[in-house]
Amino acid sequence: MHKPKDRPDDPLTTREREVVWLFAEGHTADTIAARLSLSAVDVDAERTNAMRKLALNSDTELVRYVLQQSVRGAES
Repeated sequence: MHKPKDRPDDPLTTREREVVWLFAEGHTADTIAARLSLSAVDVDAERTNAMRKLALNSDTELVRYVLQQSVRGAES
């Protein structure tokens, strides 16, 4: 999967985007926390905030969003 890029039309912060991408790649909150030097609680908060901003209701919808963004990034 492509690395998340800052996009003007993306409502997510850089950190939220990183957490969401890693989550979609199958990483757990603990592994994401270790990789980004955060606590697992902070990782969960970033994921929850991202889902709220994107009006997503499930982890499946979150992964679908990441896949769609990845395809868009590959097309540009």
